[in-house]
Amino acid sequence: MALRTALEALVMELATDHANFGGQGNQGQGGAAINHLIDTGALKKRDGGHMLQGLWQMIQTNGPHPGRSSADEARMRMQLVTATARFLLNHFPV
Repeated sequence: MALRTALEALVMELATDHANFGGQGNQGQGGAAINHLIDTGALKKRDGGHMLQGLWQMIQTNGPHPGRSSADEARMRMQLVTATARFLLNHFPV
């Protein structure tokens, strides 16, 4: 499952729509989009910003390749990314 890619696409879309992020839409700009959301105040550090940054850093470990994460770690990442995506979708109006 491409959880990291899905989260990256979501934060880039939100940063573009709600904070005028000028990214190219290319993969690999998720961290920049997250920082932009926080730097512009669209996402407050203490209202999800630190959580999103921490999750982003955490899901970068062990790489994106299958077989490098244990089943337990994969389940945990799926739950964290899903919960964070729901938080972000609720935080930013459609």
